[in-house]
Amino acid sequence: LATQLLEMNVPLVLAFNMSDVAKSCGVSIDERQLSDLLGVPIVSVVGHKGKGIDEMLDAAVHVARNARSCVRAQRYPSYGKEVEPHVQQLTEEIVSNSHVDKRARWIAVKLLENDAEEINQFKAQFPQQAPGILEHAAKLRRHIEGICGDSAEIILADRRYGFISGACAETVRQTVEVRHALSGQIDSVLTNRWLGLPLGEAPMDWIGSGFESLSGWIEGFWGKGSESILKSLLLDGIIGGVGGVIVFLPNIMLLFLAIAFLEDTGYMARVAFMMDRLMHKIGLHGRSFIPMLTGFGCSVPAIMATRTLETRRDRLTTMLVIPLMSCGARLPIYALIIPAFFPKALNAPVLWSIYIIGIVLAIVLARLLRGTVFRGEMVPFLMELPPYRFPTLRGLLIHMWERGWLYLKKAGTVILGVSIVLWVLTSFPKKTVFERDYDQLARQAEAAYVAS
Repeated sequence: LATQLLEMNVPLVLAFNMSDVAKSCGVSIDERQLSDLLGVPIVSVVGHKGKGIDEMLDAAVHVARNARSCVRAQRYPSYGKEVEPHVQQLTEEIVSNSHVDKRARWIAVKLLENDAEEINQFKAQFPQQAPGILEHAAKLRRHIEGICGDSAEIILADRRYGFISGACAETVRQTVEVRHALSGQIDSVLTNRWLGLPLGEAPMDWIGSGFESLSGWIEGFWGKGSESILKSLLLDGIIGGVGGVIVFLPNIMLLFLAIAFLEDTGYMARVAFMMDRLMHKIGLHGRSFIPMLTGFGCSVPAIMATRTLETRRDRLTTMLVIPLMSCGARLPIYALIIPAFFPKALNAPVLWSIYIIGIVLAIVLARLLRGTVFRGEMVPFLMELPPYRFPTLRGLLIHMWERGWLYLKKAGTVILGVSIVLWVLTSFPKKTVFERDYDQLARQAEAAYVAS
């Protein structure tokens, strides 16, 4: 990304976050030499401790005030003697014909990569010059592919990574040989084929049961039957529909606190890694396991937890199968219905079968959705396992608040509007009550008859 920003001639400051972790792993970075190679200021930062933040801001202010001179000092990657002349030739043609100077090299690279979005933007911006330049770019692209034997996009990306590798080789040193890192030793146990899932059951239960008692304690102050000012404001002062949604807020906040804890420690990535093979077979992502597991506790926070999934298809597929997980709120219904239709000896097997049938239907529905509505190629699950670390309270609270605030915004906007519409539909037109007191009418008729 940094090399691409350099090609776009964007004023740039590089901040190396988690520099303390790099030092603890024996990695030494010659920031001054790397800064000279790239032509941009580089600042070491430890975000969760606030170290280096002031230096980073000072560097950003300096670059912003001296943008032109800083951009001229920046050095973009060279693509080698076979490709670089083609890039320069197309860049010069773009500058001379379209008078684009700042982003000319970036446009040239994207045209050689046959980037559809950039091509469409270039056609729209320069309708007269575009045909000739695009034709020349196509010729250069074919020439590059003929020389290097691969697509131009792959060749350019490979040369870009080569530039990065060369810069790192000159400036990054492993000062201490780390033979058996603690993180690797832990992974050998926690991601083991046979031990990983049984050991992972305990931290997963934190979400479903470990936080249930804490949620109940909070709802004791802010739950059903409570007459606190806060509840009165939220449930009585605001439309009932919104209040009915907001009472889930403690569960939502605690859920995302638990998820943030697992993510920040690095264990969430391990769970997704262990479950990915199984989840891919049913058309889901490895990260879908956490929301589906949470669905056995409550579907509302489980559906909210799908925000951690990266692609829209994975989010929607997971959201649609989560209601098939039997949440805790359904247990009283099961306890009422099962004894009414089945003998006592079959109560437990029937309850167990309801859970199993829900899981089976979720698998079938997920496979059906990924084969029809959300059809598409499954994305390979590639990820770098982060090192284990202790999360900070500030980071956990920030993650919890961000997700909880999104939930509140939905409750205060979309759900508020829907609640008002439903209230209008149920309240208007006013119901007319037709009532007659026939005893009174009979007495009046009798009195009139006697009087006559």
